Amino acid sequence: MKQKSPNLRFGVAGVPQLKGASKTVNYGDFWGYSVPLASKNSLTAWKFLVFLTTRDINKYFSEKVLRPAARRDVLAEEITSPDLGVFAETVLSATNWYRVDPEATNDIFKSMINSVVLSGAKPSEAISDAAARVTALMRR
Repeated sequence: MKQKSPNLRFGVAGVPQLKGASKTVNYGDFWGYSVPLASKNSLTAWKFLVFLTTRDINKYFSEKVLRPAARRDVLAEEITSPDLGVFAETVLSATNWYRVDPEATNDIFKSMINSVVLSGAKPSEAISDAAARVTALMRR
């Protein structure tokens, strides 16, 4: 975003929380890696996955993709980052929900936001419409 619009002034903030809530809730994406049981190169594949979890590689990957690290020791450093700080602070309380079709779900959320920002729809109506569309998607 900074590269595409260097003069755009913006900030990043955490997800607003409910007053008096006993638990902080944040949402994130999680990537899980595995090696198929039938893999002809399972030992090499597992060694590669272990390599990806080393501190230096995890830090490098995190910096390149601009996503918080999977390792707590790297997260501790990222908390002060202007780009990753808010995400590093919230990653340990992040959860997610089952999305039957992540691409379609993302499109629904984009449409919801655009309907408010670009078309002037009422936020409550946009949210209700998106909820109905996601519910229909999950019932397929």
